[in-house]
Amino acid sequence: MNDSENLFEQTLERATMKPPVSQKATSKIVDEISSHKGIVRLFHLIRESPHLAKLLFLHPLDLFGKEGRYQAPYLYYGQISTDTQKDSNISRALKLLRIDREATSSLALATRLKKMGIDEERQETIGSDIIDAVIYILVMIFKVSPTLRELVESENFSYPLMKSTIKNYANLIDEEELEQAMESIFSEESADPEFIDLIERLILSVVPLITGKSLEFIEMGRTSQSQITLAYHQIAISFVDDLLTKTSISFEEYGEIVKQLYMFGLIKNRNTIFWCEKCMEDRISYNERHGHISPSKMSERTCPDCGESESFSAVFEVDLALLDAIFSRDHLLGVFVGWILKKEGIDAEINTHVDDREVDFLTDTALIECKTFRVGGREETPRQNLEQVLVQMQKQVAALEEDERTMENVMLVCNQPDIRKELSNIAGKAKSFYDEYCPEVFSYEEIDEMVESLR
Repeated sequence: MNDSENLFEQTLERATMKPPVSQKATSKIVDEISSHKGIVRLFHLIRESPHLAKLLFLHPLDLFGKEGRYQAPYLYYGQISTDTQKDSNISRALKLLRIDREATSSLALATRLKKMGIDEERQETIGSDIIDAVIYILVMIFKVSPTLRELVESENFSYPLMKSTIKNYANLIDEEELEQAMESIFSEESADPEFIDLIERLILSVVPLITGKSLEFIEMGRTSQSQITLAYHQIAISFVDDLLTKTSISFEEYGEIVKQLYMFGLIKNRNTIFWCEKCMEDRISYNERHGHISPSKMSERTCPDCGESESFSAVFEVDLALLDAIFSRDHLLGVFVGWILKKEGIDAEINTHVDDREVDFLTDTALIECKTFRVGGREETPRQNLEQVLVQMQKQVAALEEDERTMENVMLVCNQPDIRKELSNIAGKAKSFYDEYCPEVFSYEEIDEMVESLR
């Protein structure tokens, strides 16, 4: 496998499994954003806007993921114009792939062959040959992969079983075995003569016709692209709905956040579509815009055919400096705390180590730990999250005391506004540490209060 294939697989893994982590140190990110006008304006506004803080201080898996899986670092904004929806957005996305019978039929193999100029008498034969060729090659590949054979033959086959079995696609099929399989399929010496005849028939029948029918293929591509584009945007809207549910932020509040980020130059509009729900009942029809279009203009459009309000969906690319902060080891909350300490003239060591234990922020008098908890996670409860970080802080304090450094203040800052109520429920080592050292617990809404106590 060459380097480009390795790079592709690594990129695909990052895009589908887990969020990336910025390679920059938090201290470097804090220094860089101090001169970034857009982020500085954003940070000033965060101190005044609880909804903005609640959204941006989410864990990356909550901000850019769904159901515990990282998706992509894009921000979505969209709304269906109708008040009631019979189907979920995911269901609607799937239906959009077959909403128009004429469009759907144009994707069928027989119709593709017809558009290529192949008459009806030969369509069935050529179509059958194509299917035969594909199945033959797939079977030959399965034959050289014991992993695939065992998986297919399993009585308990399921998607989770497939994922657990096929952990590394690169090692799924031995390259030498695959090369031998391909050679046995197509080489003149070892290939099945009937299969070679089939391939030759297809080439002689299809290729000359393709060269003279490029416009028809372009049209088929447009049709399929329309369906895929609409389905993608329907899923994007479902992502927005999921995000609002997790954060209890209203759509209006979310819309204001998107507009502010756009105004500060921290997001760029890459793709926007508008469509009419009423007119879409009969045929696929939408207007697509690329590039600059303000979020404030998106909910004002009406359908040129029927005059109804149009639905819309937009994809925004996030500023790279802001992404660095969000994907830093301390996430945006930690970067924000570092920025405030620097702005207020409070000297602090960032991500320093004491006896091999990392401390997020260490001043002359205080240990400050920043934690970004999952709000959509199913693994730990808020109480368990709090207990874990308090036990961690106990070890940090012990390491500092061994180093003969006594802290007047032990502080925890986290992204959950109601975390203090969990203090009455903690137990074990976490409770012992809390009773002895009385660490102060602050939510993101109380960071100014924390800073004031450090003066």
